[in-house]
Amino acid sequence: MDAFTLLTGLLCLLAFALQALDLLPKYRQPRQAISLLLLGVFIGGLLRSFEPGEIRLNLQITGFAVVLGLFATVISVFLLAATFTADAGKRAEFYGIAGIGFFVALFVLAAGGIAWTTGETSVADSQKVTTAELSALAERAMQNRDFDRALIHLRTMEARVQRDSEQAKLLNERIRQLELHQVK
Repeated sequence: MDAFTLLTGLLCLLAFALQALDLLPKYRQPRQAISLLLLGVFIGGLLRSFEPGEIRLNLQITGFAVVLGLFATVISVFLLAATFTADAGKRAEFYGIAGIGFFVALFVLAAGGIAWTTGETSVADSQKVTTAELSALAERAMQNRDFDRALIHLRTMEARVQRDSEQAKLLNERIRQLELHQVK
């Protein structure tokens, strides 16, 4: 990020503060135009500071992401409405609604984060490392006498195979042998 982007970012924050506190009410209209112009220049400079080859977004559009995006949009609309409203009573109401929305969004984010971590992993996530690769990693860990790591790999393999299959029985036996070897 270059100095120009940092400077326009600071000026944008200053313009937002002037607008939010309604300082210099005589210059309300020019101040609005200048603050929007500074916001545009700052966002443009920020986007320009990233090179297209370096931006790699691994976004998956899920219902949770859509809900959070809607919350962010509604909160932003209320903040902008509060910023550009001349009436102090309406401004306080808009800020109050945005604040309540922010805390509701935090609650949804926390609840969604808890649900996300306790949920099942998708097939794509569980297949990033194949069972053959896990087996090789477990063997390598045993050769290096890292039995804890080998157990982790074997248990991951065990979770992926069918419980009543021959492969599951072999894995259970390997895990038991490794646990006995580790205790010794």
